[in-house]
Amino acid sequence: MSSTATSTDAPDTAVPTFARTVAWILTIGGAVGSLAATLLLIEKVALLADPSYIPSCSLNPILSCGSVMNTPQAAVFGFPNPILGVLGFPIVTTIGVLLLAGSRVPRWVWLGLQLGATFGVVFVHWLFVQSVYRIGALCPYCMIVWAVTIPIFWYTTLHNLTAGHLPAPGPLRPVTTVLGPIPQCRVDPVVHRADCLDRPGVLDVLVQPAQLDAIAGSRPSIGRNRPARAA
Repeated sequence: MSSTATSTDAPDTAVPTFARTVAWILTIGGAVGSLAATLLLIEKVALLADPSYIPSCSLNPILSCGSVMNTPQAAVFGFPNPILGVLGFPIVTTIGVLLLAGSRVPRWVWLGLQLGATFGVVFVHWLFVQSVYRIGALCPYCMIVWAVTIPIFWYTTLHNLTAGHLPAPGPLRPVTTVLGPIPQCRVDPVVHRADCLDRPGVLDVLVQPAQLDAIAGSRPSIGRNRPARAA
């Protein structure tokens, strides 16, 4: 048996661009959010120990962590808000790393992530409104947390819609069709067909020649040296 025959008989496991994007968003967003939340908590502890302490993120009267930390909004649940990020963002990063490693995350994990991301995006919008219209100051580290929470929520929601974990509303169905998961696709460039194994109800998807590289980009050998199908 030649090595060519062995490579073509092996199952194809190309990872689609959208799925890899979700994994990177979770990994990088979770890591950045963890760092920002940790820095916020350190500054908060230092401020509690010394009320005259000026946090490193207090740059001017407008961009001032200290002005925000001393308000009731900074401890909505009775403890410093950064504790939520210190606990939550590492979970997001872990899920992203597992996805990059090729692991399949159970549906209940995705739904739990959806719940946490939804809470997070609502909470950061509320904090933004409070900072701008009530407190009159912005916390730079807080804004980093806000900036990563929004894409985490957005891409988690898109994934859950396209994977069928959440029911897709009518107006969003065209979007989920375009972004729908096409992992585990066997691409045959001879007949321009991708046999997708993990999208329920979709066995054969006709693709254009220009789409072949996008689908099989991470596996250049996919579909090569495969005999053409009989007419």
